[in-house]
Amino acid sequence: MKLKENLIYREEDAVIFNTEKGKLIELNESANEIVRRLNNKTKRQIIEELKCLYPDSLGEEIEEFFEEFIVGAKKEGLLDE
Repeated sequence: MKLKENLIYREEDAVIFNTEKGKLIELNESANEIVRRLNNKTKRQIIEELKCLYPDSLGEEIEEFFEEFIVGAKKEGLLDE
């Protein structure tokens, strides 16, 4: 799973720009952490890293957020499988 080629991702600004639609998507901190890891990690690796990054959060909440983010990103047409 990775971001589509037509997207410009700026990690430092936590934004994704869809060049085809002219749409700017702002990411919260957690979503930015997911996107940062998409191109070179598996789903399980990303979730485990997020659990380490956010130790005060419940593992189920992290997994749920990850799944919700992926579903939303797919609906927005941001991801290639």
